[in-house]
Amino acid sequence: MRKKTDRWVQSFKSITSKLTVKADDRNRLALGLMYTSNEHCCSIYELCGKNIPSSAFALLRPQLEAHIRGLWISNCASIDEINDIYGGEEFPGKNVMLTALTELEEFNDGMFKKKVNQMWKLLCDFTHGGGVQGAWHIGRHEIGSYFGKHQIDTLYGLTCKISYLNSIAMAKICNSEVIATKLTDSYKRIHK
Repeated sequence: MRKKTDRWVQSFKSITSKLTVKADDRNRLALGLMYTSNEHCCSIYELCGKNIPSSAFALLRPQLEAHIRGLWISNCASIDEINDIYGGEEFPGKNVMLTALTELEEFNDGMFKKKVNQMWKLLCDFTHGGGVQGAWHIGRHEIGSYFGKHQIDTLYGLTCKISYLNSIAMAKICNSEVIATKLTDSYKRIHK
């Protein structure tokens, strides 16, 4: 899975670098958040390669959160909310943003909200150094990193899926069906 992740990271970076957009406050903030989400994918890949999986797992929730925030900004936030965020105000809570997103046709089946909520507690545990994260460092008589290949491969799979959805959302903001098609073709070819 590491080789697939490497190929995907190189692919989405190359393809999304060709995006251009009308630079208004909504698009700049949404795309900035989505860019951050994709950078987390790149960091997860690099950290796993350096055998620092705890830090890699800790980035999965911020990757997903930046994606959700970018979607919310691009599709749901009012101009006043966007200006408030530029002014230093906090984003609404995760469930407020997810509920707003379910009003959109592409999310109205509720599956995105359901899947995010199913894994959120575990992702927070990894991000904040909770019990699950700590348990994967306790051996019978020693402390170390006990993440198995299956766990790392699962992390690679999730970070690639989030970055794929994120990159498609970036192409949508930029009104680029061509880029969206290239991303989908690349993702399918790599992750077949």
